Formats: sequence, structure tokens, C-alpha cells
Amino acid sequence: MFHSILTVTELMRRLQSFITTHYIIFTLVLTLVLTGILLITMAFYIAPQKSQVLPQHSVLVTPVEAVAEFAIFEECFVPSVYSPLPYVEHIPTPSGIKINGIHYTAEQRKLMTMAYHIGSEYGFPETIQSLLLQETRAGMIGDRIGDTMLPFGRRSYGVMQMKVATARKVLRKNRTLVAEYFPTRKTYKRVRDEEIMILLIQDDEFNINMAALNFVIHRSQSKNWAHAIVGYNTGQRGANKLSSHKDHKYYTQIVKKLISEVRPFNQLLQLNTKNTK
Repeated sequence: MFHSILTVTELMRRLQSFITTHYIIFTLVLTLVLTGILLITMAFYIAPQKSQVLPQHSVLVTPVEAVAEFAIFEECFVPSVYSPLPYVEHIPTPSGIKINGIHYTAEQRKLMTMAYHIGSEYGFPETIQSLLLQETRAGMIGDRIGDTMLPFGRRSYGVMQMKVATARKVLRKNRTLVAEYFPTRKTYKRVRDEEIMILLIQDDEFNINMAALNFVIHRSQSKNWAHAIVGYNTGQRGANKLSSHKDHKYYTQIVKKLISEVRPFNQLLQLNTKNTK
């Protein structure tokens, strides 16, 4: 009788040991399988995006343009009538317009015009248009969500590739805008990151306005226009550490777009009322 009980006890112990051992093995195998599936999914659907190299167009700088460019560098104003530009060839198309061989869709034309009017409110219409072209080719590059390899809350959103933290900084410094864009929120602190993110993606006017006000902030903290442009791209601290801002790649790209694209565009659409950057 005692021997039978011992045998049953031993069998139960061995069975328990078997189940425990195989449960651990099964858990490890299942974890490895799920990890493999996750890695394969990431490889196919969340692959790193190639760095976007925006097309650069050759610019033939005439003496007149050189003077205009110097005015940009030195924060000078030139006469209200724009300086003559090289021959501007424009060809209307059903979906937009073609200027000097560069095609702008109807959507790009709308956004460029919107950027001009918003920028004009703060004295920097051409700058905001140039930033719009640089960031997304006026909405033509990307799917309005940039820096996708960064954590969710640190990505860039919308046609001006604004970050939520940057938009929140703008709202903090311009608190009257909270009631305009987020009427159900009493203060900027009560506005949720998700609300800002959605509006940056869906509302182009809000996105461009936040970007324009962000540039105004950088301009107020910078020694000159070039300093502000670099600060807009790298952050003010990064720009403050540089000894020469005019050698920065982002600055040179903005200047090229301003001279070779923005001004011919504005000239054709007769947006130029005064020569401000």
C-alpha cells in the first residue's frame, strides 16, 4: 500500500516537472516566433525611408539678382517694385502651372499662395514660401508624416513638417490662438498632443501659421535672417553655436528656392505687393 502511494507521488512529481519544463520551452519558442514575425513585418512595412534629396535647379544669377540676394543677406529692403528677373516662361496646365520648366500642381499653387498671405501677416512671405518648398515641395513629398523612424510623439507633421512640441511652443507664446484653433480648451496646457498632431496633418492653414510664427520666434532670437533660417532648421541652440550661417546647407537651399522659384512664382501670380523676405 505504501509502495503504491509512493509510486503515485513520484508519477505526479515527474508529470509536474515535465509540464513545467515543456511550458518554459513552449513559451520560449512562441516568443521567438512572434519576434520573427514582428521583425519581418517591420522590414516590409516600416522600412527606413531614404533621405529625401530635393531637386536643385541651376540658377543663373544676374547682377540684379546679386543685388537682391545681397539685400537678403544683410537684412536690407529693396524698392517696392521687384527687380527684373530673367525671362519667365509659364505654361498653364489643367492641373496647375509650369514656370521655367518646373511644374506646380493646383494643390502646390494653392499652398504657395496660402503661405504667401500667411507669411505677409508677419513680414516674411517669401521666407515662408521657400520653407514650404524646402520641407515638402509644397505638399508633394511624403505623406505629411516625416521622421517616421523617430518615436511617435517626436515625428514631423504636415506640409511644413512641424513637430508637436514646436507647435505647442508657438501656442504658449501666442495664447490667443488656442481659442481660435482649440475652442474647447481654456489654455494651451489643456490641448492634447493628439489634437495638435491631427490639426497639423489635416489643416494646412494651421500648419503653415504655426511654422510662420515659429520662424518669427527664431528671427527675434537671431542676429540676422541667415541666423534665423538655420535656427529654424537646427534649433536656436544649434544655430547659436555656428560661426557662419551662410555656409549652412539649409540656408543655401532656402536662398536658391527664394530666387529661382518663389520670386518667379509670385511675379507670375502678381502676389508681389512689396519686397519683403
